[in-house]
Amino acid sequence: MAGWTNVDSATLPGAIAGIRTPHGSADAAWEDPTHVRPYFVGSFGFFSQPHYWRADYGYRGDWQPEVIRLLVEGRHFEGLDPAQCYEKVQAGRNLVREMVCEMRAAKPARECRRELIVSPRIEIVRVG
Repeated sequence: MAGWTNVDSATLPGAIAGIRTPHGSADAAWEDPTHVRPYFVGSFGFFSQPHYWRADYGYRGDWQPEVIRLLVEGRHFEGLDPAQCYEKVQAGRNLVREMVCEMRAAKPARECRRELIVSPRIEIVRVG
């Protein structure tokens, strides 16, 4: 998160940042030695201060995840509504090609309080 502290200090309030990463349940998240840790939908909350309501790890940036897009192989999700697709993603492996998260810089940083957590919108994007 040290890199994000630098990004945070160089951005204006409301700036938008995007992150593209393999989903943690995909082999690509584990096989590539450049990936330090796997990311899941809930991982992006820890870029925001409200998620630190139970522990202080020294990170001071505050980025609110606005939307997380899960790019999934369309053929595996035929006939399923978005809720069913998400349930299948949560239970399976190698179903998400890529995750794309858009985050907004929250300045000044919010307090580390659980009740300030805002869940991002989750979008299932069928590809292929």
